[in-house]
Amino acid sequence: MEVGIEDKGSSFADEGTAAHELAGYCLEHRTDPWDFDGVEVNVYDGKCSLFGYNDPTEYKTLTSWTVDQEMIEHVIDYIAIVQDYLKIEKSILFVEKKVDFSSFIGQPDSFGTADAIVVTPDELICIDFKYGQGVQVEAENNPQLMLYALGCLNTYGLMSEFKTVRMVVHQPRKRHFSEWDCTVEKLLQFGQEAQVAATRAKFVLDKPTKDNLDISLNPGENQCKWCKAKGTCEALARKVSSAIADDFVDLSDEEDVI
Repeated sequence: MEVGIEDKGSSFADEGTAAHELAGYCLEHRTDPWDFDGVEVNVYDGKCSLFGYNDPTEYKTLTSWTVDQEMIEHVIDYIAIVQDYLKIEKSILFVEKKVDFSSFIGQPDSFGTADAIVVTPDELICIDFKYGQGVQVEAENNPQLMLYALGCLNTYGLMSEFKTVRMVVHQPRKRHFSEWDCTVEKLLQFGQEAQVAATRAKFVLDKPTKDNLDISLNPGENQCKWCKAKGTCEALARKVSSAIADDFVDLSDEEDVI
């Protein structure tokens, strides 16, 4: 339903992109974030670099962020958490890696970028750095993290006989930390469930008739919050109308009139 609707992004997302760029570079190159104090980071269409940027001929959005004390301190907190996991014997760190989970859900070009991945002899650790301070995110049964974890398993699964996959969320601006251990078996079972859902979604995408949409759409607060098509979604409009109607008395029934 969002096909054809322009993604205008947001200043909050751009600020997060700048913080991720700083965190990723400092982790990978073992650099002190304070070395970038006062550096201006330009974010255009969700892309940026700490060392300036090649000004594209065209871009939809462009914002500038200055690396300040607040950003540095939060990045330092995140780096410290990653380094704690690296204390595990024989652990290996991978930073800002593309992880592909297409084979698990049966749909091509299904991937994400994992902020930090720590590979240990018997556990795979997928760490998500969230710079936002709006919605608190939990690691347990988090579909996005589980898809990324499947991608990590796909990419690094041959490195060891992993028993568990640990998913970690760190939100320093909310002083929130969440982690969840999941067995590989349970993660693979989730992959099968995701494949069923993805197949159903692909069917509707290929044949977006009114009947198919009515059957497939399940509007609700969480799933509709960031949807760009909610302003024209009939299923959401019906749900809202139904909820409002439940709060009013039917005045056509004389027994209900005082």
